[in-house]
Amino acid sequence: MLYVLLGMAFNFLMKGEQTRLGIEFASETLLRTGVALLRWAQVSAPGWGSVVTVLAILHLNLV
Repeated sequence: MLYVLLGMAFNFLMKGEQTRLGIEFASETLLRTGVALLRWAQVSAPGWGSVVTVLAILHLNLV
């Protein structure tokens, strides 16, 4: 609920071209990178065995 209110409060920033581009970059690229890094930390925390398992499963699904 708080994020909805913050979005409504800062909606005026989307009107400027420079700020719109920065917000789009942050909401897409930076957010995806952050989620990927957090996921990597969760996968690699138990050890290299889990990393190898995840990479093997990805390889088997993509081949």
